[in-house]
Amino acid sequence: MKLFKFRAINNSGKSFKGLNYYKNEDDLSFQLREQGYYLLQCKSIHKLAYLKHFSKINLKDISVFSRQLSSMLSAGFNISEALNIFSEEAYSRALKKNIKDIKEDLEKGNSFYDSISKYKNSYPNFYMEMINQI
Repeated sequence: MKLFKFRAINNSGKSFKGLNYYKNEDDLSFQLREQGYYLLQCKSIHKLAYLKHFSKINLKDISVFSRQLSSMLSAGFNISEALNIFSEEAYSRALKKNIKDIKEDLEKGNSFYDSISKYKNSYPNFYMEMINQI
């Protein structure tokens, strides 16, 4: 599987950009046609270049995530439900991926700190230590 960055369009002219893994360019084109889109451009991306560009999560996304997580937990959601909801709504691809992985680790019985510490390069040290103190 290769990582492709692509741009597609549908019959009504709605443009769509994406980044995902496909077997090859033909598979990408086929999958998009199944969804009603037509491939305009695509580029194969090396995984290391992608990780370097998207591995850091910006501070605004972390702040929004923290506030919303706190609100959901205060409202009575369990942490797994809260992470599941937030992972569907997150705009940052890196944050979305991290949250899904953290949720899976929590469901395996790991603590929140142990789960998030696997991504310590994505979060500020201060944030990681705040979580550790909880």
